[in-house]
Amino acid sequence: MNKHVSQRLKDGREYLGYSVDEIAQIIGIDDCLLRQIEAASAEVSEADLDRLLAFYGLSKEWLFNGGDISSKAQFLARSKVGLSAKDFEEVNRFASYLQNSNKGSR
Repeated sequence: MNKHVSQRLKDGREYLGYSVDEIAQIIGIDDCLLRQIEAASAEVSEADLDRLLAFYGLSKEWLFNGGDISSKAQFLARSKVGLSAKDFEEVNRFASYLQNSNKGSR
């Protein structure tokens, strides 16, 4: 994987205030693989990349070309502040539910 792209994935995760372990658990990716992806020593599948970017609220355009952090990512970063790990996990489950329930109505 391109070091620039790997670094931007890491930057996106860190901007939102997540550890590798948290992201791995939330989106269902192996933590060792995520560390390798961020270190540019492993390739990321299209499906995993889509899940990471969707969760981070970032676009492929941002990932490959740079630019400002999206307003969705800024909102996610602000909304995480002050939540307990349990509360945040509950919010994430609800967000996943909403994403999955809206797929049929698009």
